[in-house]
Amino acid sequence: MNGTPGGTITVGTRLFFDGGLWEVTELTATAVVMRDALGGLRQASISGLLADPATRLLDATPAEPAP
Repeated sequence: MNGTPGGTITVGTRLFFDGGLWEVTELTATAVVMRDALGGLRQASISGLLADPATRLLDATPAEPAP
């Protein structure tokens, strides 16, 4: 994954994944549901999303440092 290092994926996060622009609409412990600009939906595992070297978080909130 490229883009914001240490970013946090939340509902509303926009990202580039598998050749398209997506917005996270649902989030579980292991997967995300994303919507594209045309309203198409796609589910992906978080591990697959983060393992893909082409994934870029476009506007992720930086993670807070551990206490």
